[in-house]
Amino acid sequence: ADVVSGAPQAGASATPAAVERVSPTIAHASDAGPRGVNITIDDGPDPRWTPQVLELLREEGVKATFCLTGIQAQAHPGLVKEIVADGHVLCDHSVSHDTAMDRKSEAYQSKEILDAERMITEASGGVRPLYYRAPGGAFTPHSRAVAASRGMRPLGWNVDTKDFEQPGADSIVETVQRELP
Repeated sequence: ADVVSGAPQAGASATPAAVERVSPTIAHASDAGPRGVNITIDDGPDPRWTPQVLELLREEGVKATFCLTGIQAQAHPGLVKEIVADGHVLCDHSVSHDTAMDRKSEAYQSKEILDAERMITEASGGVRPLYYRAPGGAFTPHSRAVAASRGMRPLGWNVDTKDFEQPGADSIVETVQRELP
């Protein structure tokens, strides 16, 4: 998960415990103006973590943007449909989360983005991703143009809590509080 402040860019990674601890102050930036914060959940959907994150978001009345990989969306279409049913926004995070995409051919970049968009849209039952987040932030002018040609806006982040390193909820919350503008 990532935290994005302002509309509509965000970045902070959150484990379910961190979402629970931070969520009372987090809403979609569009709901809270320039001081609003968006939460993004990356690299799923994951059958272990996504249900827990969705439950916490429901409990707190918070919406998030889910940056899904095509492979995971295709493998877990029920979770993608649940994300959509709960009113969250979808984001294309490429087919395979290749963080070296920016050093590969334009044809490869196009395939990763467009195939993921198709896979996510099919898994969701027809809901298209509104955003494209390059794996590891590896945007290129070409990847931005491909995403834009399909109506997807680039989505970066302001805060990266590095939750994938499992620093613990206290560390994640501290990072978000320290790094938000």
